[in-house]
Amino acid sequence: MRTRFRLVLCLLLAAGGLSCRAQMFPPQFRDIGIEQRLGAQIPLSAVFRDQSGAVVHLGDYFHNKPVLLMPVYYTCTTLCGEALRGLVEGIGTLRMVPGRDFEIVAFSINPAENPADALNKLNECTMNYNGKQGGPGWHFLTGSVASINAVTEAIGFRYRYNAQQQMYVHASGMMVATPGGRVSHYLLGVAYQPRDLKQAISDATRNEIGASTPLLRLLCYPFAASNGRYNAITLLALHWMAGATIMGLFVGLLALWRFDRARQRAAVDSGAAS
Repeated sequence: MRTRFRLVLCLLLAAGGLSCRAQMFPPQFRDIGIEQRLGAQIPLSAVFRDQSGAVVHLGDYFHNKPVLLMPVYYTCTTLCGEALRGLVEGIGTLRMVPGRDFEIVAFSINPAENPADALNKLNECTMNYNGKQGGPGWHFLTGSVASINAVTEAIGFRYRYNAQQQMYVHASGMMVATPGGRVSHYLLGVAYQPRDLKQAISDATRNEIGASTPLLRLLCYPFAASNGRYNAITLLALHWMAGATIMGLFVGLLALWRFDRARQRAAVDSGAAS
């Protein structure tokens, strides 16, 4: 049986200059990603089950605090675990704490997952956060296809199930919402800087809508290890990233060379003048 491993492709997206075009991805995956719908209203009536199995509405977590909303799935072996670790590390240095200053709501995009899956992942995250299982402000949900679709459509989170690989192909990111349930900020990728988190939480607390965030596009995408070769899209992405790195080094060295030449000319001119 052919063994498959998962590879996380980190494709840099820039507002200008070098960019990663949708054509880099296979046709069936080109629409996967996160469309930033700032100001969109999250459907607070969507029904889920929390980590204890209780039936809840998403609006139960939207009161007088902002909400960090994370679409994940708990048995994901690539991006989701990294994104949740990034969340824990990001908030770990803040003076703001879950339950007092904001709520954390993760919901699974996999309707086959259950409250036990949610509880296991919640306990893992809180143990990493403060060495305890559970705690105020942490809510990990599972739900039906209808509820999942309602929320992911509202926040612009587009993903697809790959039956051959038995995995969800998805992007990674966090949405920060106002107490009333409007999307205020998008924090993309798997690492969330404390400064960015603090600013996003502060803005959402004041019901302010932030600006769009050009940052990283991360997709779970598999490669075959049976023949030791990456697939075409992987090679293309790696070549692009290698080329971008070399170009960045070249530009940096050129700037240093020009600066050194200018300094030498200034020294010569100064000596001649004296």
